[in-house]
Amino acid sequence: MLLSVDIRELDVCVAKLQFAKGSDWEKCLMFPSGSAIEDFYSWADGVADNISVEAFFDIPARGISGVFAGFRVPAENFKAIKTIAEEFAASTGGYDLASFIKAADEGCGGEMFCAGPDFMELGVVNYWVSFGALRFWNGEGNAEMRLMSALDKNPRYLGRLPGIPAVESGYTAPVPHWVGVPVRLK
Repeated sequence: MLLSVDIRELDVCVAKLQFAKGSDWEKCLMFPSGSAIEDFYSWADGVADNISVEAFFDIPARGISGVFAGFRVPAENFKAIKTIAEEFAASTGGYDLASFIKAADEGCGGEMFCAGPDFMELGVVNYWVSFGALRFWNGEGNAEMRLMSALDKNPRYLGRLPGIPAVESGYTAPVPHWVGVPVRLK
């Protein structure tokens, strides 16, 4: 089971972006390749206290699809999110992950996805808050073993889920950011 991915070195294109206000991923704006920037501007009216963006991509060389990387900023730092939306909408030959990471770094005041993660959680894509995330690793011990132990104590993740389960590697600085990898739990 693969629990994390080092994304800074990947040469892949972003298939879609998702934007959420106030971490409400169930009401996010899905922004696939070819979307009109006007759709983003319309959605962005009335931004909440924070706004997040996630880039979804596949890693064909490793046989992984549906990986996502994202970050959350306070509403007053909305420019970083807007830049990514505009670059993605304007791209004609595909928007690469390196461009997403560069815009995130520049807009958030520091390099992201560099050091090891601060924690790992299991959750359900787009239901992270409502279904509840299961934090199973805080930097100590073997992450995969900790996940198996956490699943023994929380079997609801082994039942019917509202979406795709994923392990998220979370980072706290310079802003909250994460990389999520879909997993098979059964």
